[in-house]
Amino acid sequence: MRYILGMLIATLMLFADCTHAKKVIKVDFKHVTKGELPVGWIVSCSGKSFPGIWEVNGKKQLFVKYPRGSKFEQKNLFFTNQYYFTNGSCQTILSSKENAGVIFRARDRKNYYAVSIDFKNRKLIVEEIKNKEPKILLSKKLPNNIHPHSLKVAFCNDKATIFLDNREVAKLFHLKVRPGGVGVISSGKSQAYYDDIVIEVVQ
Repeated sequence: MRYILGMLIATLMLFADCTHAKKVIKVDFKHVTKGELPVGWIVSCSGKSFPGIWEVNGKKQLFVKYPRGSKFEQKNLFFTNQYYFTNGSCQTILSSKENAGVIFRARDRKNYYAVSIDFKNRKLIVEEIKNKEPKILLSKKLPNNIHPHSLKVAFCNDKATIFLDNREVAKLFHLKVRPGGVGVISSGKSQAYYDDIVIEVVQ
């Protein structure tokens, strides 16, 4: 009995620290024809009835060709419906003149967490979108010496850690623990480019 209890505690501790990924998925768009999209992903918009137009360009980058929206609160979303999990991470290489980022624990276009970079004003912004209503959890000015190319969010239970170019820049606490999808996002009329989306599924 003690042995079984010890094994159970060890298993729970393994999942609690979220250091062992069960699955790693890399999406580099190399095999996606120009003008098309990979299968298993949802194109949507938060704050608008119809989504913007996304496609893969000639450089094999995913980009928002025609974003929908004019306000920061209106989000263009591209997230997976094949991988739906509670703990793990999402990382991408990204660029924009305005806003671009990643989403996680996305239940639908009305409920998710968003971590984005405001390139124009050099800010890191974290939001919780609940029933379409956005709530800013973090707004942090980026130092002048940081010119981010990659963004990663690793989330475990009620906590998350944000990395820019593999450098830890922020932590989040007291998040809702629930399963959801992951993906990328831009705000309003922002055109954004993404490459090498890496998804790690822990639990």
